[in-house]
Amino acid sequence: MKFQFLLVVFFVCATVGCWGPTVEVVEVTGTVTQDGQPLPEVKILFSPDPEEGSLGQSSQAITDENGHYRLKYKGDSEEFGAEVGWHRITAIDVMSENSRDDPIPPRISQMYSLAGDTDLKFQVKSGDSQTFDFELKPRD
Repeated sequence: MKFQFLLVVFFVCATVGCWGPTVEVVEVTGTVTQDGQPLPEVKILFSPDPEEGSLGQSSQAITDENGHYRLKYKGDSEEFGAEVGWHRITAIDVMSENSRDDPIPPRISQMYSLAGDTDLKFQVKSGDSQTFDFELKPRD
């Protein structure tokens, strides 16, 4: 009888979600530019900002040829978006990192490579999908 009770509790928790707090994830898209032009092949990372009380999983995307991105939530690989709350935004020049045979210097400022250094922040708000377009400064 005790085993059956534990089995029922297990199935209820698995179905309802007793394993931890649920988070709201909202779709976030946008365009990354530099000098007014779309910036392709840049990895964008939205990391919850603990200084603003945000904790949780980060989200990421790589810009397409038009500089457009659509965040994918890391906490659930099938879900697009970012957790509600404040995020610090970092960016890495994927085009430069992938140019091993014929190196290309990074196109963006190094200030975007660390969450503690970046000046880019965005608050994901509860509700409908959101757009955040931003401009990256060139490499120093």
